[in-house]
Amino acid sequence: MFNYLQNKDIFPSIPNEKRLLLIPILINNQKNQILLFSENEFYMNWNKSNESYFLLNYILPNEDIEDINLIKKNIYDIEKYDFKEIISKYAIKDYIILILFQKDNNFNALMKINLNNKLIISNKKFIWNENQSIENVIHNLKLEFENYWKKLNIINTSIKLPVTISVNAKNYKLVKELEKKLKNLDLVSSYHIDYFSNEQIVYKIIYNSTPNKFINEFNNSNIKLNTNGSVWRVE
Repeated sequence: MFNYLQNKDIFPSIPNEKRLLLIPILINNQKNQILLFSENEFYMNWNKSNESYFLLNYILPNEDIEDINLIKKNIYDIEKYDFKEIISKYAIKDYIILILFQKDNNFNALMKINLNNKLIISNKKFIWNENQSIENVIHNLKLEFENYWKKLNIINTSIKLPVTISVNAKNYKLVKELEKKLKNLDLVSSYHIDYFSNEQIVYKIIYNSTPNKFINEFNNSNIKLNTNGSVWRVE
């Protein structure tokens, strides 16, 4: 069970890993060059190193001639281009479009970050001097993306949703599965058996988010929730 901080002004985040598509594009304004894929240092070095505590796992696109032509076709409107044709080729909903505009050692990074169906558009300026390695620059960009991801996963412990669930007491396997699931849900702050008989076991649960979020936690499990009525049933 996740250990919640007790200070009401501090909202911890859930340590959820996320697999996402990253499309890095480097544009050298002085040389009027667009550097893609194997021509792009950021593309070539992005996944060479990673910190063990990072939660984001990056998938880089293949060096596809069609994708290259699409990007070059939209280069003069690249800031507004949505990259849907390229993103749709990959079975990944989450993505980051990283467009780096370079002038001498100065970089302006346009970041289109789509995580959990929430699109964030942000800009970051930085200087890449000769004392910095490409690995160091990439590390700092990854830290930016990690912070965005953690903000989306903040746990608001002020939300205390009471949930009552009943399960067939004779279905021992289902009872154990439910208890294991509740134990592993980070947003479940507490649960206990409120009532039991030969027919059913009733659990009282305190959940630190919305009803829809709680229901979605069970979507990919063997536990099906019937949410009709004040007491939900496990089926």
